[in-house]
Amino acid sequence: TLQFQEHAVDSTRLIQILAAMSHGAEPEGMLPDGHRIARAVDALVKDEAVPRREIAVLQFRYFSAFEMRKGALTLFSELAKDPVFFMELATLAFKPRDVDDDRPDVHPSVRNNAWQVMHEGRGVPGLSEDGTVDSVLFQAWVTDVRARAQNSHRQGAVDSTIGTWLSRCPADP
Repeated sequence: TLQFQEHAVDSTRLIQILAAMSHGAEPEGMLPDGHRIARAVDALVKDEAVPRREIAVLQFRYFSAFEMRKGALTLFSELAKDPVFFMELATLAFKPRDVDDDRPDVHPSVRNNAWQVMHEGRGVPGLSEDGTVDSVLFQAWVTDVRARAQNSHRQGAVDSTIGTWLSRCPADP
């Protein structure tokens, strides 16, 4: 059904199918192409009952399926809201500086996906739907991310990434 009619699949079942595929549940099974996967995730975005974090995680797992990275807006939005989530992906994407790599068991494709998200993503912490920025949320997010980056020995890479992500920020948040 997912192969041709993702809109006909219940959201809960669709999440289960996509999660199972991302974990290789049927290694011999036929996988839908990236376009179909992106359409399936887009169907979940339209369902307000689906938690945004679940959608964000699926958009991360299938990031390469989104030819237009704008299709991963839920992922970018969640990363701009949650410093812990942002740093989880930054930790996957960037090696620590001056210490041993703490990601030896992480598959290279996961590290690569995280690197792509960090480099291609954009977001403004504290940004409301009307385009204004809550300066308290903005400052708290930046402070929290930078502290976590320093603790994980990734401050240089994360500072650079923060700058890239904030490139669309209003001039006076």
